[in-house]
Amino acid sequence: MPNTDTMPTQSTHLILGKLEIDLPRVLEWLIYTIVIMNAADVVMTLFWISAGLATETNPLMDLLLSLHPVFFVVGKLALVFLGVGLLWRYRHMRSAMVGVFLVAAVYYGVTLVHALGLGLVFAWVAI
Repeated sequence: MPNTDTMPTQSTHLILGKLEIDLPRVLEWLIYTIVIMNAADVVMTLFWISAGLATETNPLMDLLLSLHPVFFVVGKLALVFLGVGLLWRYRHMRSAMVGVFLVAAVYYGVTLVHALGLGLVFAWVAI
């Protein structure tokens, strides 16, 4: 039985009733969103750490941050660019499609945590 994960998908469109979704366009949009949310995560992580309100839990990023914040920024941006580049390169594979959606979901969660934290900081400052 062939490995369906490595086979190209049959269609680039998903049809849900009368709604037709262009999967390559959705994947492209999600890739751009991931890059933007990653940049926001970099800025917010540096903010929280410099304010003494958080620590970096990723050992690699913590090492880069301990060397210099520029290494942290470049490393984090580069790793995500490489990751989404690979996902885009193999977007015809189901696993890459799922990967894009999973990475986007994780970054949505991270962005939500940052936003909620900022809301709490602003509420605390206003008191």
